[in-house]
Amino acid sequence: LSDKNTSDFSLIGGDAERGAFTMVMIDEVLDDHGNSRDSATFITENSTTSGKIDDGADIDYFRVDLSEDGNLFVKINQNLDLKLYDGEGNLIEAVQDAGDGLGGGVAADFMISKDLAAGTYYVSIGGDQNTSDVGYNLESEFETKIINLDIESAGSYHGLARAQGRAFVGHLEITVAADGYYTGLLKGSSGFQRSFKGAVQPDYSASNPINAFGQNSTLSFQLEKAASGYYRLTGNIQPLVDNGKYQSFGLFKAVYGNAKRVPRKLRGRYTMLAPFPTTSDSDLPAGDSFASASLSALGSFNLVGYSSSGSKLSYSSPLLETKKVPFFTRPDGLREALLGDVRFRNKEASDFSGRIRYTRKTTNGSYYNKSFVKMLTMEGSKYLMPSPDELPLSNFVVKDNNAVSQIFGGVFGGVSYALTWNPDGSMKTGSTPIYRASANFNNKNGRFAGRYIVSPSNEESPNVTTYLRGVVLQKKGVVSGQAETVGSGVGRYSIVPNP
Repeated sequence: LSDKNTSDFSLIGGDAERGAFTMVMIDEVLDDHGNSRDSATFITENSTTSGKIDDGADIDYFRVDLSEDGNLFVKINQNLDLKLYDGEGNLIEAVQDAGDGLGGGVAADFMISKDLAAGTYYVSIGGDQNTSDVGYNLESEFETKIINLDIESAGSYHGLARAQGRAFVGHLEITVAADGYYTGLLKGSSGFQRSFKGAVQPDYSASNPINAFGQNSTLSFQLEKAASGYYRLTGNIQPLVDNGKYQSFGLFKAVYGNAKRVPRKLRGRYTMLAPFPTTSDSDLPAGDSFASASLSALGSFNLVGYSSSGSKLSYSSPLLETKKVPFFTRPDGLREALLGDVRFRNKEASDFSGRIRYTRKTTNGSYYNKSFVKMLTMEGSKYLMPSPDELPLSNFVVKDNNAVSQIFGGVFGGVSYALTWNPDGSMKTGSTPIYRASANFNNKNGRFAGRYIVSPSNEESPNVTTYLRGVVLQKKGVVSGQAETVGSGVGRYSIVPNP
């Protein structure tokens, strides 16, 4: 035998014209995938294909046809060479080590992610001199990339979600990129928070699975251009199990920034008051919700203050089309929520206003431990700093004992006392054997803070401290806020001119 796969034979007898012949035994297994672009295996988008690399000379080629622009993601689960080519065979990207691609150095994940135009592309998988009979899985995923949306539809959209009964129940923000992809954040008044992302479709619609308000749901929305020329976003959150309950929303675009500044008459400092509707129920707080705020030239509205129960609150939002902000804050460790649409309007008594839904959960161990839902009226006023020899309100005269403090509700409901409010911001009160009080007004931001301290008749008992805080609402000529007594609740605290 000349070769282990070759045998020589001679004919014995039979036809004399027949002579010797050679039989060759071919030891070769048919290749599972083609070794060139011409013989490439077709794969579909969003599929998994298995294969095997026999040795370093074996290369498997795959062809994928993209009917739309988008992102092609391919991944193999073995330590093999992974390459992506265009339709002419030009190399687009290669991964020969997991750290070269998106795998983050994990050897079992070799992957390529590439934004591509519609067309034909090829993927090759190969080994090296140390490769021998390595099986692999090739995964492909494709996500349509929307590049033909009106560029004006890109931006951030903000608003509140309403229950079917029309009550506000959450805040929603969706940011649409110029390429059609979007990200979103949903916050519920009950305390939950969900993020989501996806791609807007050519008809300007989108939908996402989401767990919202305690149910597996689908969040869907539609972008439409309004008569104002700006895009708006409307949609709903529909539970997968049809129980007749759903949430709806309408989001407006943040339109101010470097390209378009907020009108000068709206920029500056503000103060805000939202009085609690009752001061006579000991189970409910009686203080005013209040805050100081600012609106920048770029449209950023920021606010800090206190809720009616004495809990610190903060809020930040861009000013939207139609000059409104969707107010939403969850103070006291998410036990409370205040939300409602607030609009900037140059009215006689206010510069912005809105109706606010104020909710509180049942909270064991807290002074206000019962749940409640109340509607508040919020009013805001532009705040202008007074000159050094003036008070911030013209209805107060600069003189001794020019003001009277009043407390409504809370443990000291009905208490009143005279004070002197000076242009430097000091609020001085003469001390008595029963109480002493002092406060300071901040002429820069329109807020005041102080203390009212009562000395019990029993000398062995500790003093009772009540914290005083609030704001001036210049357009209404009002000074109000809250008086929080440690461990004894919150009353409304107001300062009025002394006749």
